[in-house]
Amino acid sequence: MLAIPLYGLGYWQVAEDIASGGRRVARAVFLLGLSGGAVGGAVHGVTGLVIHADRLLGAAGDDPLAVVGRYGAFLLPLWGLLGVLVVVGSILYARAVLGGSTRYSRWMAALNPALLVAVLGALATVSPRLEAFLLPAAPNVAHVLFFAATTLVPRADREAAPIRA
Repeated sequence: MLAIPLYGLGYWQVAEDIASGGRRVARAVFLLGLSGGAVGGAVHGVTGLVIHADRLLGAAGDDPLAVVGRYGAFLLPLWGLLGVLVVVGSILYARAVLGGSTRYSRWMAALNPALLVAVLGALATVSPRLEAFLLPAAPNVAHVLFFAATTLVPRADREAAPIRA
């Protein structure tokens, strides 16, 4: 939970790499990612409080839909805001990369957080056990994959450096 606000650092690096596609878009991607990290931290904090409150009530392990029914007034607005921030930021990132004037190859547009969350969410439905663990973690896993890809994948404006022993 404490590391999620640090997503801003990852989005700063991404914004630097797409800045040649437009400073305004890069700034927007950074600010949306930074805001998403802050809201994501709040989501985790509220979720922790919900789990604690349910334990105090003796309702721990309850049906997730029942939990949303009891605490949706707190969780749903945060989830909605977070969804908007991720989707808008992902669209801006993907459009900038598809434009071809960023440091990323165009195929990197597909590696955006919103699409990665959707793919991981679909993958999670393969089994109940996978769904129980991957589905709630999908946004976090998607961001780990996104930041790893934008950091490790060779960029379009340079050759991959040879590995030397």
